[in-house]
Amino acid sequence: MKFQCEIIKVKLSIYITIIVSLFLLDCASVFAKKSPLARNQHALPSQQNNWYYTSTGRWDKAKQVPRSLYHVHYGPLDGIPEQIARTYLMQNYSLFKMQSDLSDIRTTMVQESPGGHHVRFEQTFRGIPIYRSDVVISINKKNIVTFVMNNYKPSISLTSISPSFTREEAIQIAHDYCKIQEPPLREEQCTLIIYAEDDKPRLTYQVIIASSNPRGSWETFIDAHSREVIHSQDIAVYDHPRSISTIINNVIMLTNGSGYIYNPDPLTKAGVFYGSGGFFDSSDADSPELTQQRVLMPLKDILFDGTKYILSGPYVTIEDWDNPRIAPVTATDPDSFRFTRSHPGFEAVNLYFHIDSSQRYIQSLGFSNIQNLSIGADPQGFNGDDNAAYYPNLNALTFGEGGVDDAEDVDIILHEYGHAIHFGTVPGWGGSEEGAIGEGFGDYWAGSYSRAYNPTFSRNFFATWDAGFNGTSGRIWGGRPLNDPRIYPDTGVAGM
Repeated sequence: MKFQCEIIKVKLSIYITIIVSLFLLDCASVFAKKSPLARNQHALPSQQNNWYYTSTGRWDKAKQVPRSLYHVHYGPLDGIPEQIARTYLMQNYSLFKMQSDLSDIRTTMVQESPGGHHVRFEQTFRGIPIYRSDVVISINKKNIVTFVMNNYKPSISLTSISPSFTREEAIQIAHDYCKIQEPPLREEQCTLIIYAEDDKPRLTYQVIIASSNPRGSWETFIDAHSREVIHSQDIAVYDHPRSISTIINNVIMLTNGSGYIYNPDPLTKAGVFYGSGGFFDSSDADSPELTQQRVLMPLKDILFDGTKYILSGPYVTIEDWDNPRIAPVTATDPDSFRFTRSHPGFEAVNLYFHIDSSQRYIQSLGFSNIQNLSIGADPQGFNGDDNAAYYPNLNALTFGEGGVDDAEDVDIILHEYGHAIHFGTVPGWGGSEEGAIGEGFGDYWAGSYSRAYNPTFSRNFFATWDAGFNGTSGRIWGGRPLNDPRIYPDTGVAGM
């Protein structure tokens, strides 16, 4: 087992390095375990037919500029990473059709990884950011530019950058357009931004509303002069920055506790199919077989507020941010988080352990700046439906309870946390081909963990317990295969 885990650790380290190094792009899209119905959704046109590929990169047919460059090997160049990246762009500005002095791009992030540095820029027009306009330069430890991703939009021009109405009016337009039926889950976000996804760049308000009815994290672009809704979509990332702490006498009180979890899930641990004996959901009821598959595990760095212990730590906080409203479980003893699956606290403990462990594992690979905070997670959310989601604008996770409770299956937990990993790597992950990459990574992140504990049972199947694996597929929902043989970018895989 130790040898197998070390092999997986090396593979995961390589995979994360590739993700950080190669695919730092912008914007979000929607992917679902069982996709919710779109509501009032203007979808962006598919960009798959807008590219052509060469051995050195991916090119924009219309603009005749590279959108990605592989195997660049430019340098070595002198200076710190940001200086190196700017030097490279200034020496190649005509290739990307940029301004020669780079006066319309600003540095938004410099990230360090085991492979080097990644410098991220954002294009602006007279100080206003342009949607999906980021440029990322990857530099190895020898100060050589190795990879470029480019969303720069040449020849942007607007006659006015002063909106004709207020942000409050824009928020109301978005509410009306998306038919928001209940108060938002969090305060709306409203930003002035230039939208240039079509031939006509426009000054817009970008409004994001986290809503439970209709369910979604609704991103809407409204023309800041005409009030026209240009584009609206749900940017929550489905399956099927907060760091909170209590301070007592100026001291944060954290301690270790323990609780029962599934590791990774009852079917994989027992090596049996769904429906065998007592291995079925039965509306969240206990059975001797399911109870026996629990494992007592440490709960690291949980919070003590002076009277009770709370499942809140440095990397995850169990909280009730989504509907239905069910107060998070607490305890008077740190070792009393010991529930069976029929108790709502079981999902909370399972969720806390697996997200906390996953983040500690990421840091053990040498990545200390990817979701290194306490992410919010609601184990009884999503209106009680059979689905789960990551909300990028809230940096929060929600898990439903239809069928098998989603937070009982580590596959679902780690898949959703995989989306958080991507958004933690670069805010806005999900545009173009990144959505498919994100879905694949989420399944890989989850499946590789489960495979470490049982390398033969359901090794090529995602969501073993949640889907109800019967040996070939799921009895509750279809699940997903983990061994798709198609080769990127052939046979349409690039557009998945």
